[in-house]
Amino acid sequence: MQIEKKRLRILISIVVGVVVLIVASVAYYAYNKEKNLESERGKSISLYYNMLTIENIKDFPFKGVEDDLAEGVFGVTIAKHGYDKDSRYTGTIRDGSYSSDIKSKYTQKEFIFDAPSEKKSWKIIVSMVNDRIGTNGVLAQCLPSEELKYGPFECKAARFDEVDSSTVSADPLISKLPHKAPYYTISGVAESKTETGLAIRIMLNANSDSTKKFFLGYQEDALSWIREQGVDPANYKIVWRNLAGNEVPYPITQ
Repeated sequence: MQIEKKRLRILISIVVGVVVLIVASVAYYAYNKEKNLESERGKSISLYYNMLTIENIKDFPFKGVEDDLAEGVFGVTIAKHGYDKDSRYTGTIRDGSYSSDIKSKYTQKEFIFDAPSEKKSWKIIVSMVNDRIGTNGVLAQCLPSEELKYGPFECKAARFDEVDSSTVSADPLISKLPHKAPYYTISGVAESKTETGLAIRIMLNANSDSTKKFFLGYQEDALSWIREQGVDPANYKIVWRNLAGNEVPYPITQ
């Protein structure tokens, strides 16, 4: 009798072990399947994935990055003005607005994005490396009033306003702006001129807490470029902003 009970316990243990193994295998398979789906969508499924459809995107050379571009555009435009996470949005690239410029290490593509349902428009700048959109590679700019298809609105993207022509001809740095690099954009800002000197705005292509540690490096790179133009950054009032358009300090707090 004792032998039979011992055999029964062994059998039960084996069955339990097999069940646990099966459950673990199924869980592992499901986990890896989900991770593979995430990889196909990009590095991760972000908050804005599948929120926006750019209806005419196939008419432009963004093959293979359609989802990444739509996600990035939504994040720097419509999302800044409040959105319903259960809704889906549409927009278009304005005809005749697309341009592409091949830089030394990346390609910069620009176009105007119209969102009819929101009655808003923005200029979009996309930085691509090896035919892929890099981290924080989509930037929005506010358009001048004459290019606003649906009329004026309170634009919450970064503003890059050009200084007047007399200022451009007189200043050695302003005449070279805007200067756009993969991780920052420097522009002259007419509305911020002061008695103590001309103002420039430097937009850092980073936004989330996870990328703040890179801000200082971007800031130093921008200042180095300014010095390379033969001018002293101290002669300008510099306004530092992140992708959300919010002002950040220099040096940024780590």
